[in-house]
Amino acid sequence: MERLILCGGGHVSLEVAHIARRLEFELVVIDDRPEFASRERFPMAGQVVCAPFLEALDGLGSRESDYYVILTRGHAHDRDCLEHVLRGKYAYAGMIGSRTKVAAVKDALEAAGIPAFGPRANAAVIEASKAFS
Repeated sequence: MERLILCGGGHVSLEVAHIARRLEFELVVIDDRPEFASRERFPMAGQVVCAPFLEALDGLGSRESDYYVILTRGHAHDRDCLEHVLRGKYAYAGMIGSRTKVAAVKDALEAAGIPAFGPRANAAVIEASKAFS
């Protein structure tokens, strides 16, 4: 089954989780804050992980059929999660953010040697930038 992995457990993630359930994804929610990564908040999730983002992503591994939606509370967490995802296997990676945030993440990834607009990374940064064009 395809997994939808939500990096971040905020209000937008909660809405995406409801949609994911209807689409029959195996839903995984990651957040490093107990109040946002709980079974009570995400009863529809197959797995809720309360841990630092990179530790949680490492623990999950990656599959070519994984879908990632990055919705953390800050630029640094978004960048770290996206970099981790882009180095692994995935079917889709998306991130929300303002033009400023998308540009900052893109620049940081390229500085780390990860082409943010490369053939496998298009979904991640372009999806985010289209939303705010």
